[in-house]
Amino acid sequence: MESPHSFTTSHVEEPNGISNSPLNTSKGMPVNSNSRLGKGFNALINEKRLRPSSDLKELPLNAIETDPQQPRQVFDDSLLSELADSMATHGILEPIVVCPIGNDRYQIIAGERRFRAARRLEWSHIPVVVRDAHAQTNTILALVENLQRSDLHVLEEADAYAQLQRDHGFSQGEIAKHVGKSRPAIANALRLLRLGDLSRSALAAGEIEMGHARALLALQETEEQNECLNAIRSGNWSVRRTENEIKQRLDRKKADQEPLKVVRKVESICSPELERYFGVEVILKGRQIRLKAKSPADAKIILEKMSQWANQAEGSKA
Repeated sequence: MESPHSFTTSHVEEPNGISNSPLNTSKGMPVNSNSRLGKGFNALINEKRLRPSSDLKELPLNAIETDPQQPRQVFDDSLLSELADSMATHGILEPIVVCPIGNDRYQIIAGERRFRAARRLEWSHIPVVVRDAHAQTNTILALVENLQRSDLHVLEEADAYAQLQRDHGFSQGEIAKHVGKSRPAIANALRLLRLGDLSRSALAAGEIEMGHARALLALQETEEQNECLNAIRSGNWSVRRTENEIKQRLDRKKADQEPLKVVRKVESICSPELERYFGVEVILKGRQIRLKAKSPADAKIILEKMSQWANQAEGSKA
């Protein structure tokens, strides 16, 4: 099926990464250039990162590929159906953004939802803005475009931020500047990647809330996280109860570790002193003191010094 629209352009300007020149469809609808993150988006597109060649045209859908590193991993089927219905009625209000990858093929930088909706409608062609962009710019553009849609899951955001750090050397501050968020917001999203697999899956599926996930992060061991996750599910715990239960668990764990810390401190202080006194290796274990004699002469010295020690103790009592 041919796409039910045509478009013409008299001027193309691209300061914001999406053409804001008029794009006339058969319904007379203009391109929507509103951007919730416009300031951050402007910072991404500059002469150093984006080569000047750009073009607005129609391309066959079968010449376009999705980006395997696209930040969005889950596409809601009902939302895609709604978008397809809207596009069937009004045409496409904003072209997708692609870059050439050779052999007359193109990869999507921004607009995969529109591309998927067009495939559902069995369109043969779709309007695109062609950009000759660097790989790093592609990744950033894809991330920002998805953030503007507001339905990207926080775990998908976190994975994308981690990709920018890992593959492109971005700091948290640089990511925050580019996507128009605060650095603490980026840091909090990245912390979610420390969740165990089961906890991440539960958060992604909506089985637990963000507050539950933040509370679970206090547990270092994945096994502990899983144990609490099961309790949250089976007991239908609120976020507040989860926080309290985990705090109590950590307090008990800390209390259990205190005696062990004291014993180890005593061992670290006493062992060297005893070794100097007896002249042999000394091992403190619980209530036991082990003296390692390497020869009969060592054993004799140990016995003599223990006898002296006992006599001194008796003398102090008298």
